[in-house]
Amino acid sequence: TLFKENGMVGIKNQAGQIIIPAAYEALGWSNGSFSVTGRVTGYKLKGSWGVLNLNNERITPAQYFALTPSDGLIVASKRSASFQVTTGCIDAEGKTVIPFAYTGIKVHSMRVVAFVREGNLFKHGLIDLENKILIPFQFRNIYPIGSLRYAVEDFQGKTALYSESGKQISGFTIDSISQFSNNLAVIYEA
Repeated sequence: TLFKENGMVGIKNQAGQIIIPAAYEALGWSNGSFSVTGRVTGYKLKGSWGVLNLNNERITPAQYFALTPSDGLIVASKRSASFQVTTGCIDAEGKTVIPFAYTGIKVHSMRVVAFVREGNLFKHGLIDLENKILIPFQFRNIYPIGSLRYAVEDFQGKTALYSESGKQISGFTIDSISQFSNNLAVIYEA
């Protein structure tokens, strides 16, 4: 559990013993939640986030604008000298898995929906954990609707069904589609 001392935060185990001394502005994640993923959690020092393990060893320096766990990875954001925020993914060892080249990222198992900003538009694409583009960055939105399927919405508001490998299964004729349940989904057209 978290505990506070002199305005700083630490962690105690179930027996009340201090595991991590109260030496951090915050512990957990930048979204305000607290959890441990892969025996690591986030820490905040001097307004920036880093990753540390339960032995109080800092895996990364406090260099991130934001950190949140997602499907076994950690979505991390950095702020550049021009105050532009870029997002990527790191693992529990602090190694970059997805480069810091995106405006935003959502991890879905072994796939990542990422988006970039072009002018006033946010363009979504689908990549794998090796940063290989499976669905190009040219769509309004992409979201999973089952374990192996994605709904891809174009800028005209129409949706197509895609496989997790990036293969287009249907045309852009769907107005809305539900999550798959027992290999079936409800769609609306026209």
